[in-house]
Amino acid sequence: MRGFKRTLVIAGAALLLLGGAVAALLLLPGDSDPEPSPPVSEAPRGALIGQNRQTVKSVTITPPGADSFTIVYDSENDSYDMRDATDIFPYSDVYLSSTADYAFSQPEALIITEGASAGQLSAFGLDSPQLSWRVELNDASAIELELGAMTATQDMYYARVKGSGDVFAISASAGRALLKKEYEYYDVTLIPTYVDEVSQQIPLADTLTYLRLDRGGGDALEFRKRSDEELEGSSIGVSSFRMLSPYQAEANDYQLGELMSAKIQTILPAKAIAASPDDLAAYGLDRPARLELEDQEGWSLNLLIGGIDPETSGRYIMVEGSRAVLLDKNGDYSFLRAEPLSLRSTLVWIIDIKSISGVTYRLDGRTRELALDITDESEAASLDGVEIDVINAKRLYSRTLELTIDGVAEGGASGEAEYDITINLRDGTKSTLRLYRLNDRQYMIELDGETSGFYVGVPKVQRLLEGFQIIDDGGEIPW
Repeated sequence: MRGFKRTLVIAGAALLLLGGAVAALLLLPGDSDPEPSPPVSEAPRGALIGQNRQTVKSVTITPPGADSFTIVYDSENDSYDMRDATDIFPYSDVYLSSTADYAFSQPEALIITEGASAGQLSAFGLDSPQLSWRVELNDASAIELELGAMTATQDMYYARVKGSGDVFAISASAGRALLKKEYEYYDVTLIPTYVDEVSQQIPLADTLTYLRLDRGGGDALEFRKRSDEELEGSSIGVSSFRMLSPYQAEANDYQLGELMSAKIQTILPAKAIAASPDDLAAYGLDRPARLELEDQEGWSLNLLIGGIDPETSGRYIMVEGSRAVLLDKNGDYSFLRAEPLSLRSTLVWIIDIKSISGVTYRLDGRTRELALDITDESEAASLDGVEIDVINAKRLYSRTLELTIDGVAEGGASGEAEYDITINLRDGTKSTLRLYRLNDRQYMIELDGETSGFYVGVPKVQRLLEGFQIIDDGGEIPW
């Protein structure tokens, strides 16, 4: 039995030694000449470069297939800046500091081999390095370094000081940071976020003052928010937003708010994937949709919206004035398919009954006068000088406001208006609706002398006429 136990111990030790040798070989290229390094757990470590923020002035990186750039250390603020910034975006402090720190501080890198010959460097990808970087020190000296291939384990990169035969291995995270191109350092926040006193995010619809969405084809959507002074000074009730295109109309504040806050606000910080590409068509940005936004704080955004990335289903976008193509994987771009009619108010009037003194109707050649005195203290109404029940008066006025838009009028109307309705406000102003017959189903709408291009259906007009008939017959208008 003792002989059997001894055999097991020896076999186990052999397996451990074999495992260590395998681990060491994984760090070395398969056909390399340099002597193998010991197991990772016992591999010697040394300083590829061992500087710190107090000794470093700047780091210049030349990534593969891109222009070099320089990260400068600001000792007064203990922060980093990009020298000669090339775009409109700020740079991420986190990205700048992590890359710079990796570049000048590698005191515990793994020593793979020492004194490798020029011919042996090819095994490490260092005969033609994929990246070089230069660390400039405060004493005006500089250290130049090179990054080679990944190790066989794919978790480290070979690196060396330029001109040296000593080869080191640095972490994959350090290698990936050094390989970033300049545009990958952008801190891309497209739409600002505002919070209220209790730190809750304010919906975008509450902060925007202007929106224009041009999808091409001449159907741009354009809205402008009324100022507080405009809203307070208006005798006639109006929506917060006014639609300027493709129709001149009141906006449907609810639907427009949903488009802003539930759709456009989902455009999150995006990742830069290219800078100044030769072929914008590859990203669908040669003929982009255009989104223009402005808010009450003076912020604005002109965003070009391109095609869809086939791999991530994200959207290619670009900020006008920038050279960077961005990829947004999270935004809901269904707002590009918004129907103009769904974003305009279907109401012809938005006028509270307490704001008016009466309504003048010219219907089928007859003039009817509805007088109203509705306040918080009392309520009274009359029709053609005869007192009527206030309930009937309110329901008749409600049917008047129900003359809402049903669609876009096709063709024009000729002749005189068949119906003429004027709302008289307490402040002495008036608003007049005229209805022109288009066909046996539709009336074209004209409001205060302006043809809207929309129609109201005949059944709504008939419903109003029925209200008058019910009152004349002594009945009560139903809801």
